[in-house]
Amino acid sequence: MPEHLGFILAAPLAAFGGPAGHERRPSSVLPGRSALLGLLGAALGVEPGDGTGQAELGKYGFAVQSLRQSRPLRDFHTVQTIPSGAATGPASRRDALEQAGRRARNVVTQRDYRCDVAIAAVVWGGGLWSLNRLAEALRRPAYALCLGRRACPLAWPLGPELLEAANPVRALAGLRPGLEPGTAGAWEVQERSEVMSWSEIPGLAPVRVEEAHSNPGSRRRWTFRPEQVWIYPSCS
Repeated sequence: MPEHLGFILAAPLAAFGGPAGHERRPSSVLPGRSALLGLLGAALGVEPGDGTGQAELGKYGFAVQSLRQSRPLRDFHTVQTIPSGAATGPASRRDALEQAGRRARNVVTQRDYRCDVAIAAVVWGGGLWSLNRLAEALRRPAYALCLGRRACPLAWPLGPELLEAANPVRALAGLRPGLEPGTAGAWEVQERSEVMSWSEIPGLAPVRVEEAHSNPGSRRRWTFRPEQVWIYPSCS
């Protein structure tokens, strides 16, 4: 049977992005494909400007499934902005604010998070790195891993494991949930959500097909391309 790499994303606080404006940074319930690519890239030490490495990461397939109902949290920041033309050729932000004077504006921005996150994820495919190598990188990452923002560290190690399963949905069903019951910080699976996959799974009928903007177009310019996302029923 095909081999998959499974791991658990657990954190007290996570931010998974979404269509963002300057004053509002929403968070989806599940991470997008770009977040998973970023997680693998950070674990492997692939730099954002490494075009070859980023292209190799893009060859892997991903599927995710929530294991418990996370809760929303909204944070507020006060940001001082400088209108166009209020500062000419500033040497620093401080210089720009001094030039702007009373024309600088205070704006309240909103940042959304998800609390008590526990998500199962599987990876498969034939990129540059074997699944064994990816598992080793997740155990000993090159860079500190987080879920969406640097203020969102993992609750505990990812616990990557190799799984043989007919398809990614079956692999997710066979993934162990993490810490054993009774140990410090342990948690129980509340309910398995539908499975979200960025590749069509042969032989399975999706519940629906959606469109998302989570396919990185340029890591340097932070642009994203639209792509299809397949939603499949959970397999217990």
